[in-house]
Amino acid sequence: MAGYDDLEAWSHWARDWARDPLRAGLLRLRIIEDAGSADCGALAQLHDEAFPVGWGESDLAALLDDTTVTTRLIRPISWMGRGPAEGFIMLRQAGDEGEVLTFAVARQARGRGHGMRLLDDGLMGLRQKGVAAVFLEVAETNASALTLYRRRGFLEVGRRPAYTPLADGSRVAALVMRREYR
Repeated sequence: MAGYDDLEAWSHWARDWARDPLRAGLLRLRIIEDAGSADCGALAQLHDEAFPVGWGESDLAALLDDTTVTTRLIRPISWMGRGPAEGFIMLRQAGDEGEVLTFAVARQARGRGHGMRLLDDGLMGLRQKGVAAVFLEVAETNASALTLYRRRGFLEVGRRPAYTPLADGSRVAALVMRREYR
């Protein structure tokens, strides 16, 4: 069968092409884009994985509909199309102040710079809208998030004792952090 042979030859060529190290790097590109209502399920799953108290699809859908909230997600893109969301950030603007509402990266995608890219993208978007300062709250035990925020210029400006729930039911303090643009 000529058609089958052609399909098989194409399949082998495509597989070999994708295995080439230079091309394989190109196939693992990530894009950051606005999230839409179709992404609510994936965002809820990412949030549940990252936090002991997750937000449901309806909570996230309400935030997506809020005109003061920007939601950006990161996903792989290749010649085969877009892959599933690997992380997202939700930010709110109120006048000249911004707030990181929530921020999550899939467990299997952590340590690859996705969180840094999402945070930088979100902060740049707020800055372009005229935001002068951005606030966030983070569990004092979340060392990787604290490192990222401090590297991006956030400073601790407050503390909320026993604010953030943990998986075991206990609570830890949340640090209130702020970044100003000058």
